[in-house]
Amino acid sequence: MRFLDFSHRTQNRNEPSATSVRHTPYLTDGRVPTQYPWLDQPQSCDVCVIGDGLTAALCTLRLAERGRSVVMLADRAVGFGEDACLPVQTDADFGMTLVGMSRHFSMETSLRLLTLGSETLDELENLCRSLDGQEENDGFLSGFERRDSLLYTDDDRESALLEHEYRARRRHRFDCVRLSRETARDTFGFDIRDGLLCKGSGASLQPYYLLHLCLKLAVKHGAAVFEHCGPLAIDPPPDDNAGVRILAASHRTVYADRLILATGSRGLRVVLPDICRRTHDCLITRPLSAENLACWPGRCHIRRFGTPHTFFAFTPDGRIAADRWTSRRLTSSLPFLTHSESRTAAQMEAELTALFSAVPDMDSAYVLSRAYCIASDGLPVIGTHPDYPRCVWALCSGPGTVLYALPAADAAADLAEGKPCERNTAALFSITR
Repeated sequence: MRFLDFSHRTQNRNEPSATSVRHTPYLTDGRVPTQYPWLDQPQSCDVCVIGDGLTAALCTLRLAERGRSVVMLADRAVGFGEDACLPVQTDADFGMTLVGMSRHFSMETSLRLLTLGSETLDELENLCRSLDGQEENDGFLSGFERRDSLLYTDDDRESALLEHEYRARRRHRFDCVRLSRETARDTFGFDIRDGLLCKGSGASLQPYYLLHLCLKLAVKHGAAVFEHCGPLAIDPPPDDNAGVRILAASHRTVYADRLILATGSRGLRVVLPDICRRTHDCLITRPLSAENLACWPGRCHIRRFGTPHTFFAFTPDGRIAADRWTSRRLTSSLPFLTHSESRTAAQMEAELTALFSAVPDMDSAYVLSRAYCIASDGLPVIGTHPDYPRCVWALCSGPGTVLYALPAADAAADLAEGKPCERNTAALFSITR
């Protein structure tokens, strides 16, 4: 009996679909760092990793570094799934606020998440520096740059909430300063009601290149990576001493002692009865000159406080990226849209123009939308499930994907080796939480 069947590729029109990008992921120069082979013969390994994104790549790297034999099966070209649309910015609060977290979690859990995010951001910086220093990286770099993060509001009704956010972060020794309207105008050149500047709590990077750098190092450690060879079906172990059998799209079989599923939204629909459907809209401008961005000191991340959250970041290649995460439903997967097809894109462009009114000719180069799924509390899903023996789930989606991928990979690698998680994240992100 097959307990995970992927043979039916068609989806219900009402179900969210991960974006299948028809072109090279945005914010690249059109080059693909590495093309991986097709699986043309059976494989045996300690762990098989299913997925084509950053979480799958980090799981593969972590296990390969520990000396395990690893096979990674990507359903499409590596990096061309949900992660092709990942934002260039990542923040220590995973795109949330303490005020927002308090609607779902206790203050203790909220602070635990913020602490985890701060520690993970430091780990991400160290990882990127190490990967960028690899020999023969062919000029592909992670683009990691540490940034400050500005939370702002132009709504008088939200000022009290922003004040609460500031006091909570300061009380627990997170480095941030409050900005008045006058201070913000003098510093940034745009008019806001209130602001909160969090020091060093964010980073800009190229997730697509980071993914490939991780896999390049994993292959050096002996991992095998195959593209366009996602699973058609996965057979459960016949007994406690047997492993898992994966039938790949190439109709070759992989025999693995353990299995890690890092399939993002697609995996969430399998193991969670309660998921939320969300939409991510993104607008990317053409490259801008440094002189035109003098009103943006430090190129900090800018995020509008309230709902919906709109994120603004400066990309490694000199563009402004605007991202909005909402509960708006898409009827289908829409990899690339034009202005006339997206009201949300027009709204983001108007907000961008209002913030940077002094910047001339700020034309958009990319406008895109994608549908995805997320757990009801917004957190990743990491762990094992009693119905799926010898399988470990590492499912990350949403605005915090890049940062969540690190603890997810560490926990999944520990569980795949049959060890308790070194990170204290098992209960926080477990499937049964």
